[in-house]
Amino acid sequence: IVIFQFKNASVCLFVFDILRYNDEDLTARALVYRKKLLEDQMSEVKNRVMMSNYQLIRHGDHDTLKTMIWKAIDEGLEGLVLKDIESIYEPGKRHWLKVKKDYLEEGRMADTADLIVLGAYFGTGSKGGMMSVFLMGVYDEDTKSYRTVTKCGNGHTDDALEDINKKLKDQMIRIDRDYDRLPKWLHCSRSLVPDFVIKDPQAAPVWEITGMFRKYHRAEFSKSENHSAGGISIRFPRVTRIRKDKDWKTATNMAELKNLYECSKTKTDLDRSVEDETPLYAKEGMDHGNVEELIDDEKMEDLSKKKAEASDVLSKNSSKRKHGEEEEESAEVEAKKLKTEEDTEQCPPGKMPCK
Repeated sequence: IVIFQFKNASVCLFVFDILRYNDEDLTARALVYRKKLLEDQMSEVKNRVMMSNYQLIRHGDHDTLKTMIWKAIDEGLEGLVLKDIESIYEPGKRHWLKVKKDYLEEGRMADTADLIVLGAYFGTGSKGGMMSVFLMGVYDEDTKSYRTVTKCGNGHTDDALEDINKKLKDQMIRIDRDYDRLPKWLHCSRSLVPDFVIKDPQAAPVWEITGMFRKYHRAEFSKSENHSAGGISIRFPRVTRIRKDKDWKTATNMAELKNLYECSKTKTDLDRSVEDETPLYAKEGMDHGNVEELIDDEKMEDLSKKKAEASDVLSKNSSKRKHGEEEEESAEVEAKKLKTEEDTEQCPPGKMPCK
């Protein structure tokens, strides 16, 4: 589907900043100045080289910011990047802030569950031979058993993963995905039988798992018949925290997981009923907030003068080059004429000039 959808797509370069113009270093200039300069001087080539879009958000305009974040997420983007209009550009330093969906939930992660590590799978490629994907689950008080919720292989750094392997080495039993070797306390479908299973689930580590939002999928908690926790799973799971303060008793249990699933279908702190189909990459409807008013007019006039002077110099240089080329061409013709006359004098009578 992806191949079919993008098989005729073309690569487009989006320009979002300018650091040097006509040999002038602009890194010490304010962002708002650089943006205006870029808009004035850049000529777009549609669908090939285009200006990266932006919107000016006034301090305290939280609703506009939230709406833009939701639009970015709905379009399959990770989030937004916020920049201070007065910020300068310093290599190696970040004068910006990345905002993702998680921040819309009043400082809390959007949809998370504290799950128990029940098993693990061998990794592939550079992670081959080590546990890199983990089977996460919850305890079901009604059946006195453990139920699977999701497989998670994202969120750990390479160093952290190596450390986890060392710590879990003596806590795991290798069963090589053999369904008949599953312990009775673990309810797991045949398709999800792991390479390793935890020896004692009551001593297993607890990790905070966050479901990442993707386009067309509103809730991070989802339904999956493969998992045994009432068919509840977490879409695009990622480890966001090692919960050393929790154990199997205080981790998310089956009843709490069901409640989280129901809440995730309706939970939001933003009214998303407002119809706004304009994509973020479209300039229509984007408020640049009269950027011109935020820039010192004298600076722009000074820049215009420099641009005119540079253009005049280029024009004069071009004229000089053209005049010089004409003189060189005239001299070359004269030299050829003299050479021909010399050759004619040296050749025998009645013969063609020597070459």
